[in-house]
Amino acid sequence: MPIEHSIAHDKYIVFQAADEVTGAEIISANRWLYSLEFSNRNLARFQLWDFSLATLIIVDIDRVLAMAQQDKQAAQSLEQLVIACVAPDDLIYGLSRMWQAFADDEAIDAHIFRDLGSAETWMLDKIAQIAPDTKRS
Repeated sequence: MPIEHSIAHDKYIVFQAADEVTGAEIISANRWLYSLEFSNRNLARFQLWDFSLATLIIVDIDRVLAMAQQDKQAAQSLEQLVIACVAPDDLIYGLSRMWQAFADDEAIDAHIFRDLGSAETWMLDKIAQIAPDTKRS
């Protein structure tokens, strides 16, 4: 199933994955996010990836490395990325932690959560720290 996206609180982008998700779909969503087609470059700095509705993730190590490389390259031009992943499933959680290790960079602040509420709270707190003039809604 394709990954859908929306804007939350006018502050960050949310990617919602459901059912079976492939590494190619995640890479495609990243490619779109970091392309010129997505015009709000500041919004691209703040991402929440929600895998709560995913039943299976089909990805190999090369795709996890490719995802991490996409984020590292984007972090260079966007100055900083703040990325939250919601992964209640053990396998998806483990793969998310693997991505987090490969994407480790001083310009990327990434955290993996088991529930959406905690991820949303963390994201809004990070936005308030980085852009203190932005009100938390």
